[in-house]
Amino acid sequence: MTHPLEGRHRDPLFLSQSTPTVVLDDTMVIRAATPSYQRMTQRHEEELVSVGVFDAFPENPEGPGDSGRTLLGSLEHTLGRARGDVLMPIRYDIPDPTRPGRFMERTWVLVSTPVFDGERTIGVSIRVQDVSPLGDRLVGVLQDYADLLREQDLVSGAAQEAAASLFDVLGQMDDYAALGREVMHLRRALRTRPVIEQAKGIVMAERKCDDAAAFAVLRSMSQNSNVPLSQVAAAVVYQATRPR
Repeated sequence: MTHPLEGRHRDPLFLSQSTPTVVLDDTMVIRAATPSYQRMTQRHEEELVSVGVFDAFPENPEGPGDSGRTLLGSLEHTLGRARGDVLMPIRYDIPDPTRPGRFMERTWVLVSTPVFDGERTIGVSIRVQDVSPLGDRLVGVLQDYADLLREQDLVSGAAQEAAASLFDVLGQMDDYAALGREVMHLRRALRTRPVIEQAKGIVMAERKCDDAAAFAVLRSMSQNSNVPLSQVAAAVVYQATRPR
């Protein structure tokens, strides 16, 4: 007998969704995955459709031991109670297609919604965001936020609605690689700031100028020499402090 979700992977409306989304039937078999989901998980459609979700994405034996159980519990909750659920965040590593037997560490925000055929629940639609590049601190904040929502509202479902709203905000941050690069640049700037401040002090003492003028001197030296500002600052400090 054909499952009602059998042809969902050919539905143009579903495939046009920008949000990474995967649809499972009531036996946990993948019935459809948007192109954005395929890119995010580094899988082709033929590797996903008609495959059990835990066969396509087996649990990392070296990862957190409760990841698979947590995900399964959330899916069963959605199917059994015909009510959406949110996992925010969940660590669930996925197989590395370039290194058989190895896994890529990933942390996700998942929003699950039941799929109905009349009054019968026939599957679950899962919207996915990979929050791994945001770093441990933000992932920790998401966890605290999720815990707070669950403590404040265990009955009405407002917690799930609030978490889903946060998911939409995360969805607008669609270039996580760029965000990761920005975080890396910020960390580098914080590491180099002390030497830049020291170089500014040296320039201020030598030229009897203020802070802004000293920084302008360093920036001009950087631009004229095509050398990063942090390296220019390090050279100024070295010249001023090296043994004579």
